[in-house]
Amino acid sequence: MNKNHIILVVLFGTLLGVFLIEPIVLSLFIHEIDAEIIHWWQYIPKIYSSVLTLNDIDQLILNLIFAITGILLVLVIRYKRLVLSAVDLRQKKETIEKLIKTGESQTVEFKSTLRWDLYQSKPNKDLEDVVVKTIVGFMNSSGGKLLIGVDDDGQILGLSKDYSTLKKENKDGFEQYIYQLISTKIGAKYSSLINVNFYKISSKEICLVDVKKSKIASFLLFKDKALFYIRSGNSTRELDAKEALEFIQETKLKT
Repeated sequence: MNKNHIILVVLFGTLLGVFLIEPIVLSLFIHEIDAEIIHWWQYIPKIYSSVLTLNDIDQLILNLIFAITGILLVLVIRYKRLVLSAVDLRQKKETIEKLIKTGESQTVEFKSTLRWDLYQSKPNKDLEDVVVKTIVGFMNSSGGKLLIGVDDDGQILGLSKDYSTLKKENKDGFEQYIYQLISTKIGAKYSSLINVNFYKISSKEICLVDVKKSKIASFLLFKDKALFYIRSGNSTRELDAKEALEFIQETKLKT
């Protein structure tokens, strides 16, 4: 927690404790011991006038106690959320590690890079089509998970080479580029079928593209063609026009 966060926690906690918790607690307490038959919240205006009395040492001590109470409450809420987020992230990382150990399948595919050619040591836009082809295959089949930054053998390569090819050389730029590819090479309406997340495995960042099954047929727009792909075992297979039509009819995908 940095200095600004500490200041915000102390400020918000103090306001919460002194101007919300303290009036409610004291109003309920006075209502219990007071013989007057009035509602407890009718004591709140009197409590506020006491809270704002700065020349009463007893009241200042009471304000301090409730301020500390408010700060502690804010810290508990904040750190509970952080702890739960950390636990959730750890569970997701463990799931990803299991996927990598299990290897490629009908619903899992590994790609070493998005656009960096490991053999030519330079960007290669043709590799982008290979990635999009896999995404189309998942959409036309049962959905699936595409891991980028992992080679066919499950070795973690990371995304640093891909990052270096982007205008925005980080995971935000990478995510934006993936959505751009989906929009231009499949169609903007298909963007809602993918979810992009990043995880650090073995100190290297990898990308998980979670792809949902599409209710309508999806195609890779390549030059002047619309190519149809499905998943077949642990690979992606292109279907010709006749095969694609039969597949769409059999699986009730709409064109």
